[in-house]
Amino acid sequence: MSCCCPGIAVAQISARLGLMQFYHVLGLFGGLYLVALIAACADSDFFEFLFWLCAVISALCLLRLRWRIRTLFSIPGSHVEDAAFSFCCGCCSIAQMASHVESYEPGTFTFAPRATLQGYSLN
Repeated sequence: MSCCCPGIAVAQISARLGLMQFYHVLGLFGGLYLVALIAACADSDFFEFLFWLCAVISALCLLRLRWRIRTLFSIPGSHVEDAAFSFCCGCCSIAQMASHVESYEPGTFTFAPRATLQGYSLN
């Protein structure tokens, strides 16, 4: 899921931890990917800048989510490590976070979020 539908996986992780609602994250990443797709198809310096801006915003969102998970679960590491994984291998980072928070049922391919972990409900 993290390679073919990273926005859905990130939305499931965020919803599982109670950081943001599933559909809000899905809309954010869907919008970023749509703008990036349109920008990639156009032949202009502005659209090339827009494409890279969307890529950087997506990576920064992953960085922030990874940092929050590291804080919530008291996982040792550094912000430099989080940035390296988020920018260089976002799919691997998403898969690692999804496994850690158990945001999916093993052996299934579902798009719905799982219930929020009780210890991490931020409402």
